[in-house]
Amino acid sequence: MDQRAPIMLQRLIVESFENTQRMVAVGRQAIDLRADFILKTELREFQAQIDDDGIPHVRVRIIAKLVKMPERRIVANHSVEKEMVAEGQNITAVIETFDDATGKVIKKLTVWAIRALFWQS
Repeated sequence: MDQRAPIMLQRLIVESFENTQRMVAVGRQAIDLRADFILKTELREFQAQIDDDGIPHVRVRIIAKLVKMPERRIVANHSVEKEMVAEGQNITAVIETFDDATGKVIKKLTVWAIRALFWQS
């Protein structure tokens, strides 16, 4: 899988958490924050498939693990996915469907992670 999609999703996930304003600090692991928890994500599916009628179906799936630091103990894990049918067969319709599906997955992931963090406190 091309590495651009996971990097793009990582940025969108960070932005989603920042927008909730429920975290003291949110950042990518690369900025070396001293975290109580780390959310490890893996992009499992980011694909479009054409069915027999020529209609594109978009699927986005992310696996997430909430890790307690510094013990590095997994305290929760979750799989979030969304499959959607594009409203057209052109590339613009497929891109819009990817955008919509990705947004829905990230929103579900953010809600799950905040709830999981709440139960850890």
